[in-house]
Amino acid sequence: MVHLKRGFLPLVFALALCCAGTAAAQQAADLTPRCSFVSPDPAKAASVLSDQTYLTYLTLPQDGALDITLPEGARCAGLYCNFSGLPAPCDVLGQTSDGGWAVLARVDISFVNNYIALPPTAGALRLQAHGETRISELRVLGEGDLPAWVQTWRTFEGKADLMLVVAHPDDEYVFLGGTLPYYCGQLHKKTLVVYMTTGYTRRRNELLDGLWASGVRDYPVLCEYRDGYTHLISYAFNLWGGRDAVYRRVTKLVRLYQPDVVVTMDIKNGEDKHGMHRAAADAAVNAVALAADPAYAPDGAGGPGVWQVRKLYVHLYPKNRVILPWDTLTLSAFGGKTAADVAREAFHMHVSQRKTRHKVYLCNPYDSKDFGLYSSTVGPDEQRNDFFEHIPAQPQ
Repeated sequence: MVHLKRGFLPLVFALALCCAGTAAAQQAADLTPRCSFVSPDPAKAASVLSDQTYLTYLTLPQDGALDITLPEGARCAGLYCNFSGLPAPCDVLGQTSDGGWAVLARVDISFVNNYIALPPTAGALRLQAHGETRISELRVLGEGDLPAWVQTWRTFEGKADLMLVVAHPDDEYVFLGGTLPYYCGQLHKKTLVVYMTTGYTRRRNELLDGLWASGVRDYPVLCEYRDGYTHLISYAFNLWGGRDAVYRRVTKLVRLYQPDVVVTMDIKNGEDKHGMHRAAADAAVNAVALAADPAYAPDGAGGPGVWQVRKLYVHLYPKNRVILPWDTLTLSAFGGKTAADVAREAFHMHVSQRKTRHKVYLCNPYDSKDFGLYSSTVGPDEQRNDFFEHIPAQPQ
């Protein structure tokens, strides 16, 4: 089966355009089909760079380079790379008039979907890696406004409004429904998503595709713990290096990013009896408590100091229930689609998961609208339909 990428699906073009606002006067052209490529990977043709699948990749060895000859008369203003696995630092060089090479950009951020902006350059380019790096897809873009499908991720800085703690990519839609489209895409809450495990390689790219379609622009935290199916929360924590080590790590994240609201998964049953879902929720619940405890300061958990999360919501928690109307909540940022509609489209970006039995659940037994207020410093919810009830909006 060919696994198509988000950037090449008509559905995603339409979704991205809804999010993009006013159309650009001149969009950057995709020069890729008119470029020629020379690669040091003798086992694979450079054609894998544009075959629209995360399953294939071209390998650059340490200090290996991919040479790109631009079409005559065209100038490149950036490269959009989808890396298979975490990339090593790399340089983009342009060929000089005397045949040498000059550095145009240095990239040392391990974003697996990464746009590398360049000064407009004609002639030839070279992408040189300083450690083994696998490139799944590459697009050479000309001058002008970037197409909406090009992901220009930001490194998360400052304080978060909202933090989601989930076990796997796609849990944020399947079980947490329209949380991201509504709070991040529509209301522009500063949102950080924490994934305990990303599973196999291409799921990193897919999770970014889904986040981008939801309106998220801050790069998530990928804990990179081992994946595996289990009913046992103890087994999940053992795979992740031990319960205490996981608590320390998530506590550090809470203290570092200081979210007002934390939302996580089903702590009792792990939704579908998945031990890793329970472990993610258990880590979030305990990290919220430990982050506020001045006596808790083990190595690696100190961060900038204690932090008291204002509200913690747990999926399917039976007390202090809150029902989020994802299926009727319309979002102007997405052309009037409902939060559930956008969540479904974001889940569709997880191509490797399309044949599973899961979907964005809007009814029992895993209703993504159904949460419980696990803890609060601002009192109980009264309207019971908003994670940010009683929390004043902060200036953006």
